[in-house]
Amino acid sequence: PIYFTTRQPAGRPLVAVDTVSAGENDTVFYVTSREASLPIDPAFVPVDATIMGVVDEITVNHETTRFH
Repeated sequence: PIYFTTRQPAGRPLVAVDTVSAGENDTVFYVTSREASLPIDPAFVPVDATIMGVVDEITVNHETTRFH
């Protein structure tokens, strides 16, 4: 995890299953807990975190940051 505003690490590193083929240095969003196993259908897979998507842009207070 990172802090959005500073792009600095936020806490301990996290290992996640990648279901979207994210690339190195991509900004991604992820889910944890039971929901992390849902994209890996049809069987339950014991994972703690799963990457669900790659972030293209974020808009906060009418200011947009693009990542690609």
